Amino acid sequence: MTGRVRTPGLVLRARAFQDDDVLVDLLGPTIGRVAVVARGARKHARRYGGALELGTRVDADITFRPGRDLQSFTRCEVTQPLRRIREDLDRITALAYLLELVRLSAREGAADERLHALAVSMVDVLEASAPTAEGILVWEVALLAHIGYGVTADGLADACGLAPTGRAALHGLWCGNPRVVLPVEALTPVRQGLERIWQRALGHAPRSARFLETGADADAMRAP
Repeated sequence: MTGRVRTPGLVLRARAFQDDDVLVDLLGPTIGRVAVVARGARKHARRYGGALELGTRVDADITFRPGRDLQSFTRCEVTQPLRRIREDLDRITALAYLLELVRLSAREGAADERLHALAVSMVDVLEASAPTAEGILVWEVALLAHIGYGVTADGLADACGLAPTGRAALHGLWCGNPRVVLPVEALTPVRQGLERIWQRALGHAPRSARFLETGADADAMRAP
């Protein structure tokens, strides 16, 4: 891919780069995951506004140059600002975790419209409602299935050594029951089990996993 390309995108990560720039991992439906430099973004913050924040959906013009690992923004504008997520630590934590999984699962430069749609829908759900331990689990299973790691309710329950009540709850989630609540005693082993699965799928555990609440604290992530 060469020349200037206009694309919708989702910001998966943004970090300081060189003196005044910001390096952005952007996910687009037809460009896949791409590392793009926002020139002068740290010095001239108004130029990009909130377009470089985690989870922001943008419309961007990107200049692709042959032989370069880093591309450049020509233009980048917010199309779907985040409001409720920015005001809620639980939503920010869930967003950071899920988008790290998306970033690590995405192939650089490989079009993946399904992954892009899945990631965007995650952000939309978090913007609309508070995260729950069960909701995060459902998204993780969907991501694992997309990259070829099918997880079954029985397989996860066996791997986590769940009691019958926890096993029954997992089956309810697999069947799409939105009212299912995992027993508190099942939350820690399920999170540990998923971490082991991601370790195998990605080669290492996601860094943001340590920020997820576990055990009894995870019960607080359930919507009232």
